[in-house]
Amino acid sequence: MASKVYFKFKSAKEFDTVQFDGFFISPADLKKSILATLGDTTDNDLVLEDAQTGEEYDDGGSNIPKNTSVIVRRVPQVRRQAIVAKDAAAGGAVAAAAPSVAAVTRAADDEFGGDVFAGEGGAAAEEDAKLSAMIAGSADTWGAEVSAGRGRGRG
Repeated sequence: MASKVYFKFKSAKEFDTVQFDGFFISPADLKKSILATLGDTTDNDLVLEDAQTGEEYDDGGSNIPKNTSVIVRRVPQVRRQAIVAKDAAAGGAVAAAAPSVAAVTRAADDEFGGDVFAGEGGAAAEEDAKLSAMIAGSADTWGAEVSAGRGRGRG
C-alpha cells in the first residue's frame, strides 16, 4: 500500500508528492526522498513544517502521518570541522580548538581600536559635548553673517 506526503517549497505554487510504505514517515526519510527527487543539493539542509499548523518537524521528533501537506524550506547546512594548523616543530598537523567569541572580540578590539558603538558613559558624554560645540559654533557663524548683512537669504 503506497502512502503519500504532499510537499512544496515555500516559493512553489503547487504541491509535489513523495510515496512511501506504511502509515508514517520519519522527517529524515522524507528529507532524503525530497533530496532524491531534486538531484544534487548538498549545500542545503531542509526544514519541514506542517502546512496547516506551522509545526516544525525535527529529525528526532514525531513521525509525519500519511496524506499530510508539508512546506519545505532550504537553509544553509551547518558544517562543523576542527581547525587544523601545521606544527612547524613537529612537522605534522595539530588540531586546534575553535577560539571563543570573547577571544575573537578581544582580538578585534585590539586590532581595530575598540567598539565604536560600545555605549560607554564617558564616550557618550564626550560625543554630546562635541555636538553641542558644533551647534553653538554654527549658530555664532550665522549670527555674524546676519549682522554683516550677508545672511538674509537669496535676496
